Amino acid sequence: LKGCINSSGYPLVVQDPDGTQEDGKSKDNGGNTNFYFLNHAYTWLGGANATATNWGTASYWAPASVPGKGSFVTIPAGKSSYPVLTGALTLKYNDSYAGSITIENGGKFDLADQDLTVGTITNKGLVRLTGAVTTSPEHTQTITGKMVNFAGSTVEYYGTGATTTNFAWDGDSVENGNPSDGKQYANLILNQDTSSSETLGISENLTINNSASLSGSVTVGG
Repeated sequence: LKGCINSSGYPLVVQDPDGTQEDGKSKDNGGNTNFYFLNHAYTWLGGANATATNWGTASYWAPASVPGKGSFVTIPAGKSSYPVLTGALTLKYNDSYAGSITIENGGKFDLADQDLTVGTITNKGLVRLTGAVTTSPEHTQTITGKMVNFAGSTVEYYGTGATTTNFAWDGDSVENGNPSDGKQYANLILNQDTSSSETLGISENLTINNSASLSGSVTVGG
């Protein structure tokens, strides 16, 4: 399909009969709006400058459609801009088509203060987020799915105005994280005032650039 606009108000789900996409019958050739191409691969291209960060801009993707539920997303290195979420993102269609995001070494993905639901998110580069906890409206940032740390990867918490940090990332390769081993990171950067009683396991390096009160167990291997 190419250049198709679904104006029904409900996404149309497109897949091959066997769900593999291998024969190309259900290929997204770009320019399609409001479709879910299950098990289809999308690669971030970005725009011409660093401000071209909108996940929802079709021209920033190859093929030139915004990834829908069930998509396999890759964010590579060497781009002029990288995606920043401005709204909650759900790539999970169901357990069979849960979607994935891979941030390659040198790539970057900024969740800002938004929630993410995906089968697996694999970090080989940099993931940024605020770990937001707000009272008006009441909201605690969440990442629902399996989070995977690669050696050398980094997670950075940033933001201003809040001292309570919700460590939403838990890269222990277990669905929604394993509470018994705390929150796991390869490299962790705190670029905000932080107050937390979480148990943190950091296999490489911890960098603290602002005031931090970490009353839980913190293990640093770097």
